[in-house]
Amino acid sequence: RFSEEAVFAIDLQDHTFFFNDRYAALIEESNGVKIRIGMPMLDCAPENENRKAFRTFINRALTGEVVKAEFKCR
Repeated sequence: RFSEEAVFAIDLQDHTFFFNDRYAALIEESNGVKIRIGMPMLDCAPENENRKAFRTFINRALTGEVVKAEFKCR
């Protein structure tokens, strides 16, 4: 069985402006952070081995590139 996808969106100033419940739950489970609209995206990043890849992904998005990525989470 597949779980719901975790989805988020950021603006070009690196601030979160959309996330779904699954993403919020993933981040809270990963590093105990309760995310909210307007937080810097890297404050909302998972604390695991994907962190470096996630940072690269965010930096690409901040250049204006439309990016899609998949990260495996436990």
